[in-house]
Amino acid sequence: MDESHDHETITYDTFTQLLKSYKDLVPSKLDELEEHRLETIPKALSERTDDAHLKKSEVQTLVDWKLYVEALRVPLPCTH
Repeated sequence: MDESHDHETITYDTFTQLLKSYKDLVPSKLDELEEHRLETIPKALSERTDDAHLKKSEVQTLVDWKLYVEALRVPLPCTH
């Protein structure tokens, strides 16, 4: 990893630049799941004022997102 991208040393400008390139770098499937996770589901949930709950399809979408993200993660070495 580029040292300038380290969480302890990254500058605001570098972070902003990387964030702008995020959509170009993520697979389209993840982009779709991210939109549901960050926008569609929270909006729908906030509109359910009397009985705020997640629907089964929304939970499934969040599980799909989690599994997809975990599959993309680089395994970290065991430290113990």
